[in-house]
Amino acid sequence: MVFGNQTLWDIALNERRNILKNVSEGHSDSTNIASESHLLVCGSKDAGKTSLIQRFLERDETPKPTVGLDFCYGRKSKQNNMSQVKDVAQIWELGGGSSMSKLLDVVITPSNIRKLSVVLVLDLSKPDQLWETQETLLNQIKQRIKQVITEASKTDTNIENDLKDRAWRRVGKNHTDKNTITPLLVPLVIIGAKSDLYQDLSSDKKEMLSKTIRFLALLNGGMIQFFSTKAEGLTSRAKNVLNHLAFASNLSKTSCIEHTKPIIVPYGMDTLQQIGAPPISADRLVKARRGGLPYDLWSDTYLSVFPSQKEVKDEKKNPATDKQFADEIVDTIRVQKDEELERYRKVSARKAKEAQLNASVGTKQKKK
Repeated sequence: MVFGNQTLWDIALNERRNILKNVSEGHSDSTNIASESHLLVCGSKDAGKTSLIQRFLERDETPKPTVGLDFCYGRKSKQNNMSQVKDVAQIWELGGGSSMSKLLDVVITPSNIRKLSVVLVLDLSKPDQLWETQETLLNQIKQRIKQVITEASKTDTNIENDLKDRAWRRVGKNHTDKNTITPLLVPLVIIGAKSDLYQDLSSDKKEMLSKTIRFLALLNGGMIQFFSTKAEGLTSRAKNVLNHLAFASNLSKTSCIEHTKPIIVPYGMDTLQQIGAPPISADRLVKARRGGLPYDLWSDTYLSVFPSQKEVKDEKKNPATDKQFADEIVDTIRVQKDEELERYRKVSARKAKEAQLNASVGTKQKKK
């Protein structure tokens, strides 16, 4: 049902935001209302994103492949003098690696940008796909955040400055490499998944892979946590990281940058000096300096060791867009599939609003 330019769900969500605003401005007791957080979990296909979420929510279920966009939520109780209230973490999982990045606009919205965190899961067992995955997803996320800020700033003029201030507080406003870092405007955690298989790589390849991930995290103002479902200690640490993003729990300052071990780097705890130059020969390093920018240098050197297996094909090399491969029947079916994807995107957006409202309703006060 539509009222003016708003659906019933839009009106309900706006009412919820007004209640939260009153709390933040001191017009209500903050212990009497639940807080909300939003987590976007995305990354490599079949890397274990669902397993990570299930471990965090302590659900004993057999993971199933995620198609498109999936939603779930978790709750955590907090106690006041009269009743028990539950904070809620709304969790979206983007399936399909980087191929479903168009669905990011369903998750990243003006209504949740201040409470959003990004968990980028990279498959350490497939280093030849890692660079393209992170590049595609991070670029799409940054582009979407920029669009959302432009839209939100029409009614919230301080939003961009506030998000930048928070980002630099995570990294450290006086960080040694502040002139190189461009922090993502929402908290970013890079999860190195399947770290048990990472240990099977040669020492040289482990060094290249770990240092590259450290560089990417530093450049984007993020933190790193390696993860494996086969290592209880790493599983526990990964759960603690998600708990910090979802419910603002304390974050461990433990750090490990030794490439022979699982990498753990909290926000602001790494530097370009500690990372060093890409671990390749001097001759190859000189040949790789194509643009002089650190990102280009690391891109060239990483891809020289792990040649890319792109998840998303270059549009210019895509036969579907090449007229010499035109086929009326195939092209008609492809148009239908594109239309189905757009309908799926719209349905996902509606379901996300419904799920967000249902999760919010479940956070009302409850007596023991």
